[in-house]
Amino acid sequence: MTHNDDRRLYALDALRLAAALAVLMHHWLKSTPKDLRSLAVFPEWLSWHGGYIGVATFFVISGLVILMSTEKVDARGFVFARIVRLYPAFWICCAITYWCCINTKYSADWPGYVTSMTMVPAAFGHIAVDGVYWTLAVEAKFY
Repeated sequence: MTHNDDRRLYALDALRLAAALAVLMHHWLKSTPKDLRSLAVFPEWLSWHGGYIGVATFFVISGLVILMSTEKVDARGFVFARIVRLYPAFWICCAITYWCCINTKYSADWPGYVTSMTMVPAAFGHIAVDGVYWTLAVEAKFY
């Protein structure tokens, strides 16, 4: 770290990556039939436990990072920075998910897609365009 204000903690980034990979492996093993798995590089028992531990670890680290990001900004600046950081990428992901899943058993209807763009479709009586997007609504509760 070359600048005194640079508070990036690379060990947290590595731990957050490990947590995200544990969740990824959990979902991969949960959704992929055994005969279609070409490589068993991750023990199945660790994936099941690792997925839950990974989610909890990821949220704890995210909470710390969010708290650290509030140090030198007021509430308005913080909210603006979070919106600018999260929503554009989220909208792109929602659009890709919606268009890739259209006319499949996983497709959301148009109102479900539109309300998913808010990150809280349940508030409008709809389910998310992708089930894993629930994590963003939980993250928003940290704010």
